[in-house]
Amino acid sequence: MPQIHVNLAGVAQEAMPEGYYPAIVSEAKIGTSRAGKPKLEVHFDIMQVGFEGRKAFANYSLQPQALWNLRRFLKALELDFDLDGELELDTDDLLGAEVTLLMEQQEWEGEMRNSVQRVLPAGMESGPEAAGEEGIADW
Repeated sequence: MPQIHVNLAGVAQEAMPEGYYPAIVSEAKIGTSRAGKPKLEVHFDIMQVGFEGRKAFANYSLQPQALWNLRRFLKALELDFDLDGELELDTDDLLGAEVTLLMEQQEWEGEMRNSVQRVLPAGMESGPEAAGEEGIADW
């Protein structure tokens, strides 16, 4: 049986600075929450120079009381979805969509990690002022 021998002492990936990062949707699939409820799991590839190859993740509950968050995510993709009624979604349609991620740092098990705070339309790298008349609150 092949074996691997490496020294992982002190190996860690530092969290990216908080801020806005261009990204693309690289994976989208239906999963199950810890409570056994359906959710949409989305993986992003960070495209920011210096952070290429980094990943980010977001989950969207498919429960009726949380669909506002899924709607906000789908709106940010700027794809041709009818967001004002019934929606049948093929997760493959999300792949390759360009977005901007607002990333924050959070401590988890003693380490600083990144978390996706908000998904915004592509090109909105400079925050609320880049949102124009609608403002970031609408995203």
